[in-house]
Amino acid sequence: MNKVEIRELIHSKREAQTPEECRLRSRAIQTRLFNREEFRRSKTVQFYINLADEVETREMIGRALEMGKRVVVPYLKEELDEIGISEIKDLKREIQKNRFGFEEPFGPYLRPIDPSNVELWIVPGVAFDLTGNRIGYGKGYYDRLLCFPGKKILVGLAFDFQLVESIPSEGHDVKMNWIVTEYRTIEAF
Repeated sequence: MNKVEIRELIHSKREAQTPEECRLRSRAIQTRLFNREEFRRSKTVQFYINLADEVETREMIGRALEMGKRVVVPYLKEELDEIGISEIKDLKREIQKNRFGFEEPFGPYLRPIDPSNVELWIVPGVAFDLTGNRIGYGKGYYDRLLCFPGKKILVGLAFDFQLVESIPSEGHDVKMNWIVTEYRTIEAF
């Protein structure tokens, strides 16, 4: 299957979940992620703010903040057609929907940071394969953001049905180090 076909297949599976299934699966993923030594050791973690049918991250963000971690989330740099990352201290108060309907920090709560200061990246995706390849939403935002040199741990959060046998990859595609689902953690490379 090509990327478009994989996106369509996985989107239909995500949409078929009930909100309760999504919540329960997301909590199982959270437990697996938070039990990882790499997560416990990380001082700065980048989370995405989930869309309706994605692995839910709001509770994860809240818990990470309670644990004393520095949490950063993406925001759209519209004029550059790219994303940056900003520290967040209070998820409920410091985000709002942008004109595209995505939640992000705004105004006085926009605190951009250098991506090289992030130790652990929680990366969204439509689908992942067992070797760490990822299909995003087609804009390449994360691939461009994550192309900086240096050590970083990249973690894909996915429902188990988002894992596919193989994803066609290109030279600019950034691979995940591991993928966490409700049933397993895959060490991709």
